[in-house]
This record gives sequence, C-alpha cells and structure tokens, in this order.
Amino acid sequence: MKKKLAPKILSRATLEEKSRVLVSKLFSRATLDENMRGFALIYVLLFITLIGVTVFASWAASLSETRLSRRNEHSTEAYQLAKTAIEEGWEEYRAQLDDSMDPLDIGKNLPDEACDLANPQVQRVIDGVLVAQPVGLKPYPDLTQTKLGVYDWRVCGDDLFIEGVGYYKGNKITLKAKIDHTLDNDIVDGDGNITGRDHRRDTLKIYQTGPSI
Repeated sequence: MKKKLAPKILSRATLEEKSRVLVSKLFSRATLDENMRGFALIYVLLFITLIGVTVFASWAASLSETRLSRRNEHSTEAYQLAKTAIEEGWEEYRAQLDDSMDPLDIGKNLPDEACDLANPQVQRVIDGVLVAQPVGLKPYPDLTQTKLGVYDWRVCGDDLFIEGVGYYKGNKITLKAKIDHTLDNDIVDGDGNITGRDHRRDTLKIYQTGPSI
C-alpha cells in the first residue's frame, strides 16, 4: 500500500507572500479597468463636443445665409421700387410735353424745386399711395410703419433727367434715367427747317447712382 502524503503545511511567511501577490494582481486589473473606463469617457466627451461644434457651425452658417438672402431680397425690392419711380416719372414727363421747340416743357403738376441741389422736391409714394404734396428728398422716409416700401421720383428739366429712389426695409437704391432726345426726333419741313420736336420718341438710359444701404 502506498503511503498517504501528509498535507504540505505552508509557512506563515509563504502565505503572506502569496496573499500579497494575489492582491497585487487584483489591484493591477482593477486599475487597468478603471483607466480603460476613463479613456472611454474622454472619447465620448470629445465626440459629443465635436458634434456640438459641427451643429453650431452649421446653424451659424445657415443663419448667415438666411440673413444674406433676406438682405438680397430687400435690396431687390428697393431696386424694383426705384424702377417703378422712374417709370412714373417718365409717364409724367411724356404727359406734360408738347411738340414745341423747348426740349422739355413740364407743366405745373411737377414740383418747382425738382432740380434743387440741396434738397430737391420729389413725389413720394408710400405703400402704393401718392403723398398729396411734394416733399423734400431729405430726410429719408420712416420705413418702420410701411409694408410695401416707399419710392420717390422727380423730373429735372435743367439737365433733362429723371431720378427714382426706392426704399425697402433699410435698403435704399437710387436710379437715374437720362432723357435722350436725338435730332432724328425733330420735326422738319420740306426745306429741312426744324419746326418742332416730337418728344413721344424720346428714350431713357437708366443707370444706378446709389448703392444699397
């Protein structure tokens, strides 16, 4: 029969050493797990921050584009109002003319001070309604209470031009139209003498003189 081996009795020092090794392994694994969780948390925070920055940048760009688009729309509206002003001034010019030798014969319906350099008198239309009396071009009209905008026009006989100004939501566009009367429009007799001027065939050359503000 084989002899039973007596259980090996470890010394106290050996037991303490093994306990220290086991605790050290457990502590190292716990520390590693804790570090991994810390890194994961940092990555998550960085990712969330990146998403936040991207969303904010997209929102800011969209807001800027919206404002720019709205400003362009308002500027376009002001330009259309200025064109309407030129057209109304042109209609009034043609309505007040006759076939006289005078290249411009404006009736009393137009302001006398339309050609004043300091503060010319203009016809003003607010929200599609003509103001009863001519007003000074300055100061600019109050646009806070208007929905359709404001436009001014004047016909200046001294230099033979029409000026139209359109205002819309803080935007102002100024157009000028030079009235062109060529010799081809003159009325001549059989001997080639000028007997009158046919202003019905006068033309306009429109150009912009004032930027949007």
